Amino acid sequence: MLYAMPLAHVAGYCFSDSEKLTHLDFQQASLASESVLPLKQAQAGTQGIGNVVARTSWTKASPIYQSMDRMTPVRNITVHHDGMTKFSSGNVAATKSRLETIRRAHRNRGWGDIGYHFAVDPTGRVWACRPLSWQGAHVKDFNEGNIGIVVLGNYDIQRPNNAQLTALKSQIATLRKAYRVSSGNVRSHRQCPGARTACPGRYLQPYMSKVKGA
Repeated sequence: MLYAMPLAHVAGYCFSDSEKLTHLDFQQASLASESVLPLKQAQAGTQGIGNVVARTSWTKASPIYQSMDRMTPVRNITVHHDGMTKFSSGNVAATKSRLETIRRAHRNRGWGDIGYHFAVDPTGRVWACRPLSWQGAHVKDFNEGNIGIVVLGNYDIQRPNNAQLTALKSQIATLRKAYRVSSGNVRSHRQCPGARTACPGRYLQPYMSKVKGA
């Protein structure tokens, strides 16, 4: 069961983060800033940034925009694991269910949506999560201009496979090119300033130098 896990590894808690609340009304908040997104990709949210499975394929719930901040110009990319139970299923329904579990855990913390912008499943599929036009909630005090990617699974107790690592590297390369992010600004959660976490796990962390690119 999810809530039988230690606090540091419960969905929504291993990220040690909080959502900044804004006081924009819904009409203002729904006008996501498009200036931070590459040409014509702002309205597509996370779609159009690499080969990504649409958010609408796994949830019908909309973000609570008035509880979110608009994204500032992208400067960083951060890699996480979800820190829950071991997850190696290639089943689409299982991935959708896991993403929804994470989204609900984040909403239960009062956040406006799932905290990450993208997720990578065990088959190497990349899933759209929070729209890129909105600031994520995945690294405490380091969310501004920071794209969050979560690799589904717990990499303290399992090892990433080649499909995941290839997809993660490809998605990072696509985002780096789109936003002109240097390799030095691609980090794991534990490498972020002020972070006190083991995320993305002892078995995923050693691959960071390979997936971030030169």
